[in-house]
Amino acid sequence: MNLKRLLFAGLLAAAMAGGGYAFAASANVASDDLSAGTAVTASCQATTLTATYPAAGLSYDASEPGYKVATVSLTGVTAGCVGKSAKLELTGAANVALGEATTTLVLGANTFTYAVPVSAAAVTGVAVVVA
Repeated sequence: MNLKRLLFAGLLAAAMAGGGYAFAASANVASDDLSAGTAVTASCQATTLTATYPAAGLSYDASEPGYKVATVSLTGVTAGCVGKSAKLELTGAANVALGEATTTLVLGANTFTYAVPVSAAAVTGVAVVVA
């Protein structure tokens, strides 16, 4: 493994609920906070990251019916990870990949946009990789 490569991954299993209103789900990932999932943190990020589905990133699909996730916000990025490439994957049952998006990290809040929106009801986890 290349020593310059920085990697951290987060995974959270959470049940998603549909409804008539937009909702948010979050996953907190840190090296000392494993109660909600699993985390391996790299030297670039020692604090908690939070993944949320902002209301503006959700759309209702009457053909399913249900909400679809088009964007995910990742907050809490510190200076050590700024400029690094990040991939955020939404997972479903049995950790099946439902969709992934990439971005170059900036300080604070980052937005991941999915080319093909993902069914919010199918999402049970979030995985983040920074390299």
